[in-house]
Amino acid sequence: MQKVTVNGVAYIGDLDEKDGKALLTNAFEIGEGIITRGTFANYLKAKNLGDLQPLTFSGMGTSVAVGEFTDSEKMELEMATLAMKHAKAIAIPELENETFEEVLEK
Repeated sequence: MQKVTVNGVAYIGDLDEKDGKALLTNAFEIGEGIITRGTFANYLKAKNLGDLQPLTFSGMGTSVAVGEFTDSEKMELEMATLAMKHAKAIAIPELENETFEEVLEK
């Protein structure tokens, strides 16, 4: 995952190049490029739901810049990732139990 700015718009995603085009998979627009734990949380939730789409950029005048996450951003990403992992571990059994109880009531 990288910070990518295309024509002045900042994204989080995975950048690749194919046939002279910039392909940004798992693209999540972050607007002004300010990244917080909430930004990473929203990214992870969207990724978890399959809501992230690939974006392709090409043509004259397309400007693509890749940036590294700061140490603070890396820490926020790690915290959000750990929280999502923990939430998944809790949510699945709880959802299974809830569904089980609904089935029993029928």
